[in-house]
Amino acid sequence: MPSAKPSKKFTVCTGCRVIHYCGSAHQKLGWAKHKWLCKAVRVSIGHVAELTADVKREIEAAGGGYEAYFRSYPPVAESLLQFKSILARNYVKVGTLAGTLEGLEHFLEIDRLSVSANAREVRLQTSDFIPGLLLRLGWDQECYNFLKEKCNGNLEGIYRCDINTGIPVRPANPENFSLAHASMLCVLKLRIIEDLHNLHQADIALGNKLPAELFTEVRSYLISEAMRTQPDLMEGIDARVPLPNFIKVFCWDVRNLRHYVEALDIDYWDALQYPDEYMKMQPMHDSELPIAAALGQTFDTWAETPGSFALFDGICSAWGRGIGLRPCFAV
Repeated sequence: MPSAKPSKKFTVCTGCRVIHYCGSAHQKLGWAKHKWLCKAVRVSIGHVAELTADVKREIEAAGGGYEAYFRSYPPVAESLLQFKSILARNYVKVGTLAGTLEGLEHFLEIDRLSVSANAREVRLQTSDFIPGLLLRLGWDQECYNFLKEKCNGNLEGIYRCDINTGIPVRPANPENFSLAHASMLCVLKLRIIEDLHNLHQADIALGNKLPAELFTEVRSYLISEAMRTQPDLMEGIDARVPLPNFIKVFCWDVRNLRHYVEALDIDYWDALQYPDEYMKMQPMHDSELPIAAALGQTFDTWAETPGSFALFDGICSAWGRGIGLRPCFAV
């Protein structure tokens, strides 16, 4: 995924406005592939604009506020959130940084507005997309904050498992902490473990070779955004607590998350490794299974996190229960 906004000299698609080309020739070459998705975005934008105008008219007529209107959840509000969700998914499918940002903005607005009990389904679906998009954008802290908010601040407590059986201490509840949420938190924990390992290796290699002041500065550059999501970890690093101690703690978290996910869907880890092959094996009427949605919400984030599958399998193998994932995850 691009890491920076394209410069002004690039040609923007005038239909969806979230894909850029180096020139008109390049745009013509890419049009055959892009045109169907571009049309889907344009159609969705039109529906959202019409429904937004209808909502504004109804709010003005009723004399109430925006949030009160969505709390009552009339049919027009329901239609608007549904079409916003379609638009957000189409934006993300474009596969550009601009498309991901636009999609995320719409998903966050849906999550904020779906306060009515009748909006439960669209709220849950939207909530499952957001953590993966935040991680793909490198916004690890925002992802952690979002997941923590969904668990009323008790994120670590919600997926704890029995040390002997691997069964969640609390019943696995996808409404509080879904399969997609647990999968994305697992990716975040794996990023922290990898970063801690790199920091530990730097400590070994440089700790006695650099002046203390310079070593502290070098060490600060190795503190990642993922690590900064954990205040206790940062305090421990500042206090020079041995890093392997923290690595063990986060490996245990990954183990718990693995069991929590299995409690929700035993097939998820196998399906995540080969999503296309897995879905081809399912009957046509099973295409809307929860696992299909979870794969669509999490696969790209796993694929874009280098070494995540190998590290995950290595941690599981340490407890004698490796799950045979590919050591190198090729997209």
